Amino acid sequence: MLLTDSLLLDYKRCPRRAFLNLYGNPRERDSERDFLLKLRQESQNHIESVLADSYSNYCTPETPLKDWQGRVQETEYLMQQGVACIYQGMLLGSASLSGETGNVPAVVQLLGTPHLLIRQPGISRFGDWLYVPGSIQLGRRSKPEYKVVAAYYAELLAATQGTLPPTAYLFLRSSRSEEHTSELQSPCNLVCRLLLEK
Repeated sequence: MLLTDSLLLDYKRCPRRAFLNLYGNPRERDSERDFLLKLRQESQNHIESVLADSYSNYCTPETPLKDWQGRVQETEYLMQQGVACIYQGMLLGSASLSGETGNVPAVVQLLGTPHLLIRQPGISRFGDWLYVPGSIQLGRRSKPEYKVVAAYYAELLAATQGTLPPTAYLFLRSSRSEEHTSELQSPCNLVCRLLLEK
């Protein structure tokens, strides 16, 4: 099974939507409304504004998003090089969930595409720096689903760099960033905690 950040966000907002996105017939899906298209455009404008104002020296992996394995490798390469800021990098991890399939543990692949991976001083397997995730959201306040996804990115970063980031950033429309400490110890705990919050 592949658990992505968008599936996690959909589940936190509406479990039915996450189920239909996985198992529903795509032809039965309603067409997107104009309001949703407007929100997407506003979100993209906000992302571009944050990038221009705070991280104009960002680097984006060239591998297409559909080739997620190649994009994960390229992101890790950029992290090894110590790039100051990576936009739309891709992270991969895995988790074992015991008890789901009897005595055989189920392995879940975890995939995420954080808006930003920001280099900061610290110790990681790459050297004297580590990365923290930055999530750019259109909301004016930090919502629980934003925090869950930011913590998910932090857990994926821990698997990639060997060190759990001390914080995760949310860049909200109110033109301020909020810092959130990752309190979770593993992706399994993240999924379990998410299910318990519902």
